[in-house]
Amino acid sequence: HFFYQADQTDKAFEHYSKANIGALTEDEIKEFALSGYMEGKNEKALEVAKYGLGKYPNNSVLNRMAFYNSLVAKDYDGAIEYANKYLSLPDVTKTAYDYIQLGHVYMGKQQYDEAVNSFEQSIQLRESKDALKYLSTAYTKKGDYAKAIETFERYMTVAGTSKAEDYEALADIYTTIAADEATEEGAKKDAIRKAEQMYAKITEMSPETKFYWYKRAQMNMQLDPECKEGLAKPSYDKLMELVNSGEESANDQVYKRRAYRFYAIYYYQKKDIASAKPWAEKLLAIDPSDAACQQIVKMK
Repeated sequence: HFFYQADQTDKAFEHYSKANIGALTEDEIKEFALSGYMEGKNEKALEVAKYGLGKYPNNSVLNRMAFYNSLVAKDYDGAIEYANKYLSLPDVTKTAYDYIQLGHVYMGKQQYDEAVNSFEQSIQLRESKDALKYLSTAYTKKGDYAKAIETFERYMTVAGTSKAEDYEALADIYTTIAADEATEEGAKKDAIRKAEQMYAKITEMSPETKFYWYKRAQMNMQLDPECKEGLAKPSYDKLMELVNSGEESANDQVYKRRAYRFYAIYYYQKKDIASAKPWAEKLLAIDPSDAACQQIVKMK
């Protein structure tokens, strides 16, 4: 108890674990469960919370701990049961974090309408960048893409900084839109273009990162799958410059295969067989099974 009061929850949990739980008071059981949760000892914290609820079923802290730790255990049905009890108790002051946790429970159950409602309730209590980010994800899973993008842009405003990972998350929303079978063809292409624009922003921020040039190339390949316009060429040019000049990375072979194939087909489409052949040969040296490049090297 003294360690808990001194905010030394690691020591509090250690010593409570050595005690006879049957001899603990209601407040001490709460402290045991809380210190376990704060120290990431979720299995034990859940066990303690359940034990306490057997004696004190209306204790708000113990219901909350059972709710939170059931979520960690991915026992979503149990988490909802404890959450409903906790949130219905008269002495509870509901927090924004409670509704974030409830939103995660519903995300785990793939009940996205309920997840949206929970994250919205969290934001009503206190707007936070985390809640906005989670809400955007829930809207994406729900298939409400306009709301997902609007909410993510709101998150970026609240966060106050634009990071590469934020633009990548927006790109992921746009690629999800493009991959959705319900999205019309024109909207799919528009979504891919916007995803490419997000990766363009990232390559401006991180011009030496190969992965993002690769992703730009892939977006442009989706817009120009037959390589007739060469939309992916600037990105592949930069990617190969980085591959050939920098330290070798684990993904370099993937980058080379995709780039070599692109160049071979791109020059083939331009009827420049002399330029296409060396690229086809480079690809076949690492991937002999590629049928298109096999045909290119045989051409005169």
